[in-house]
Amino acid sequence: MIGICSTQRSGTTVFRQMLSVAGAVDLGEIFHLQAGENGFYAYLKNAMEQAPDAIHPQMQPTVFRSYLDALKNRCPEGQVVIDIKIDHAAALDFGYPGGTYVSYRVLREINAKIIRVHRMNRLRVVLSHLIAKKTGVWSQGRSQGLAPETINVPVELLIGQLVADMKAVEEIRLRIPWGLTVIYEHLFDPNGNVAPYASEVVSALCQNQTSAADIQAGLTMSRQNPEPISDILANYDEVKKALLGTEFAWMLEFDSLALKATGECGSAKRR
Repeated sequence: MIGICSTQRSGTTVFRQMLSVAGAVDLGEIFHLQAGENGFYAYLKNAMEQAPDAIHPQMQPTVFRSYLDALKNRCPEGQVVIDIKIDHAAALDFGYPGGTYVSYRVLREINAKIIRVHRMNRLRVVLSHLIAKKTGVWSQGRSQGLAPETINVPVELLIGQLVADMKAVEEIRLRIPWGLTVIYEHLFDPNGNVAPYASEVVSALCQNQTSAADIQAGLTMSRQNPEPISDILANYDEVKKALLGTEFAWMLEFDSLALKATGECGSAKRR
């Protein structure tokens, strides 16, 4: 089993699809409201019908472990992939504040592969989230051909969201200290095609050698908002002036697809 953790808009959906091309079974965001029959809450509902005390906070780790076992039994032929966003990671933590999340502690106990998908350019994460909220489009198929979106974001709002986002990234680092970090920017080459890095990571996780070309052919999604940030932000000059000299300044000019794979960011990292 593979458990993925990240913030929203960090590229986990396209990464899960890459894993699916290599034979994994993607069950999506298991704590999401629209997770359906594969979601944890559908399982919890059925468990409560058999044993009402399954809803009690002290029972949550046991019920969650039984749920994971049921997922593995349902998909015996491939790696099961589940996605737990940081927004939902504390769903089982009633009565267990602080420390590592119950959900990921249980995943570790069953020897699941824990993956942190990290997008380095957090300004793009925040802008992508704001655009998705504006348009209602949270993922994009290759054939959709959506027109580029332009937004005007008040500087104070943007900086506030960047600070909150960085806190969420730090929370992931502190509360999910194990596993592999996959850098989103390295999954694609400067032309927007699947990079060899993606092939290496996907092949290792799924134990099935899968080339970058095969992954590229199997993807049905395209990257959203790949345009330069100067084309996305209507008030780009105002934002640039405000961010100069801050820890976020480099994100304005940073082309996520042109990042050279150097230093510790050049490959997946195990911590």
